[in-house]
Amino acid sequence: MSDILRFLRGCSDALFQSAADEIDRLRAENDALLKRVSEYERDFVATCSLHAHANLLTENAALLKDAERYRWLRGTTKRVCHTHVEANILHAKGLGQPEAVDAAIDAALEKP
Repeated sequence: MSDILRFLRGCSDALFQSAADEIDRLRAENDALLKRVSEYERDFVATCSLHAHANLLTENAALLKDAERYRWLRGTTKRVCHTHVEANILHAKGLGQPEAVDAAIDAALEKP
């Protein structure tokens, strides 16, 4: 007879019941942990979605400002020529950085 069979024959029903109860407890604990992991994953995805949404809103605001500048530039030939001259002056002064040109257009946009 194998050692395992001898061991099992020597075990009481109470020991088997105790082992079965422990298995049930561990399964319940495992299920609870899996549920928590699922909740953490859901919360993580939601948080990432909020950050992505905030980044998209920021990007959208910048794109809207760029679109406003473009529409203003193409609005009239006079404005385009005037802005082109301002951009050339800015560039000649070494201020031809895109931010400087944007600032000049933004200032022109505020004028009536």
